Amino acid sequence: AVSGVVTDDGVECRAMRGDDGVLYASPGLPGEIEAGDRIEVRGTEMGDSTCQQGVTLRTVRIVRPARDGKPERIWE
Repeated sequence: AVSGVVTDDGVECRAMRGDDGVLYASPGLPGEIEAGDRIEVRGTEMGDSTCQQGVTLRTVRIVRPARDGKPERIWE
């Protein structure tokens, strides 16, 4: 699992900056998730992908904890 904040840094895929400083790209981030949202992604690292930036994750589960009036949300 990787935790971090969704950014606008992705070009081909949406991305988040992990708490470890690494840029993670995920072609599977739902549109409801916005830049600035804190999320936790569970998944596996993909080899080749069209994302072109950062470490690409094949997501299995995404959690957006409750924050700023947004309820907790889980995507699986």
